[in-house]
Amino acid sequence: MAIAFVNASANVATGSGTTLATPATSLTAGNFIVVGIARHSTNHGLNSLTDTAGNVYINSGANFNTAQSSLTIWYCANCLGNGANVVTADYGVGVTNRSLVTMQFSGLADYPLDTWNFSPSTTSATPTTAALTPARKA
Repeated sequence: MAIAFVNASANVATGSGTTLATPATSLTAGNFIVVGIARHSTNHGLNSLTDTAGNVYINSGANFNTAQSSLTIWYCANCLGNGANVVTADYGVGVTNRSLVTMQFSGLADYPLDTWNFSPSTTSATPTTAALTPARKA
């Protein structure tokens, strides 16, 4: 099966809060979900990442933290289906300028994330990364 983008959902909040949830989207059982969580806060922790389908999310290890902000990437391989799935990030403490985005892909259930790379820059708007060598080929 070819890899294909299915749908996405996102939410941004600028006021302080302890949680943030995405608008509901339809999940197809067996698909792959990627979740990006960004926050502008000295608190880089996350109490939990849950959804209404009961999926389990894994931290990819792709975490970027500065003194005032952070970005983490989570994923769920072979997800449970749900016609109106809502993903919720619980920060445990008040966090300002929170962002949460989910992306669903088909054709990745047997090939979850096996490597990643990024090269953050505070001086360039053009991202660059080192070469990647996947452990498995699709």
